[in-house]
Amino acid sequence: MFMAKTKSPQRQEESIDYPRLRPENAEKFYRLKDFIEKTCAQNGLESPKLVIRNVNAMSASAKVKPAPFAISISSNLIDKLPSDQLQAIAAHEIGHRKYHNSAPNYANFFLSLLNCFAASDAIFAACQIGSSVFSGLKNSLLVFGASSLLLYLNRIKLYKNEYEADEFAAKIASKESFINGLKNLHSHIMDAKAKRLPKILKTVLEEAKSRLLSAEKSISDAENVFLKIAKAALKPAVSASKWALGKLERSVCELERTSFFSKASSLYASLFHLSPYSTHPTIKQREKALLKFQSPCQEKEGAHES
Repeated sequence: MFMAKTKSPQRQEESIDYPRLRPENAEKFYRLKDFIEKTCAQNGLESPKLVIRNVNAMSASAKVKPAPFAISISSNLIDKLPSDQLQAIAAHEIGHRKYHNSAPNYANFFLSLLNCFAASDAIFAACQIGSSVFSGLKNSLLVFGASSLLLYLNRIKLYKNEYEADEFAAKIASKESFINGLKNLHSHIMDAKAKRLPKILKTVLEEAKSRLLSAEKSISDAENVFLKIAKAALKPAVSASKWALGKLERSVCELERTSFFSKASSLYASLFHLSPYSTHPTIKQREKALLKFQSPCQEKEGAHES
């Protein structure tokens, strides 16, 4: 386990028992910890347990219920974001605790499952032949429509929770730091997805290629007459498949050098936000909601001008 140590005039030498937290970010971690404790004390909240997760993803989350209150932040988030943006993201998570609006959303989970099952059942019913097709399809579509409507209604509640926590973050930190932190976080997540997608495609193509080679070897080892006839028939298909796989592999490598996968990830994210399964508003929606919000400093300036 990696142990990073730091010294400062204000505190004795301490050890950070978190892997992947770089030594140069130790002081940033302590500033974040002090900020969280101070913010919670000012708002009459208990100090949370701060958990640094050793994952490649960039994320931050709050566990409000069941107790105890805890804030979980990935080590990559501490590495990538500056202190002011990191504190604004942490303030957002404290906002969930203040408004008690970050309980596990079991309703969304079960409604999503019901929605997916109803959709698959509707597709299955549509493919059947018989007199009962219409009634089965009708029932599946009714369940799908009702669960989709309930998911959209639940999404309104989830979005409201996020907007409340956003306003708290803008009040405690600053609107600019919070929005910039969200944009940086979103940018890093999209970059990671854009890099992961070609790796997944290459892995799938490699697996297909190895299976094709195994099939080709089995055909070449044919002994009896019937298998030899099958070999002669399948050989052109195997050759065509090998050519297609090679072409696809070269295409993936060429697209990887362009911005194709970044655009594909952004398009997927945009489409997902339109679906009933989305639980967080887009950055543009959050920025628009915060335009109406005035920080205490802005309110004082407005009162002074009037």
